[in-house]
Amino acid sequence: KSIDNLPKKLLNKVETFFTTYKNWKRAGITSVSGFEGIEWAVEEYNECVELMEKYGDMDKDAFIKKMMQEHPEKYK
Repeated sequence: KSIDNLPKKLLNKVETFFTTYKNWKRAGITSVSGFEGIEWAVEEYNECVELMEKYGDMDKDAFIKKMMQEHPEKYK
């Protein structure tokens, strides 16, 4: 299975959600530049689990600051 199996209407709803879900804080702070496949999703999930195991006890703000320094490409 792949993302190509999903209905376009569902993908549009997902895109709208992730584009607007933080608008209550400040309009336009999130954007969607497309969708990735299952391989990417699995890699991203595994990386998140690894980071949680490594830094799970860290203060949220300190963690975000550290991630912004170590992975600036994910915070564009």
